[in-house]
Amino acid sequence: MNNPTRIHLSVGMDRNGNKILRLKSKYGGFSVQTDPRILSTADRLHKGIIKDDADFEKAIKELGSYVARFGTERQWNILRKLGVLSADVAG
Repeated sequence: MNNPTRIHLSVGMDRNGNKILRLKSKYGGFSVQTDPRILSTADRLHKGIIKDDADFEKAIKELGSYVARFGTERQWNILRKLGVLSADVAG
């Protein structure tokens, strides 16, 4: 898979047993608890369905849309540096 910015996505569980989606990059990382807005991304990752560039791009865009709306300033800054969010997102 072509991933020039070295973004790593994974699925896990938090200490309360909730499914989380993790992002790691050279600019930092964060995790978000999955909900219906990004559940499809987490499910595809968990099932190993994200196998090519198109799937990966779709997953990153879903996460970016979610973080743009509900994320923290730190999450926005990481995604801005990765080119996922534009500079005009609040924060």
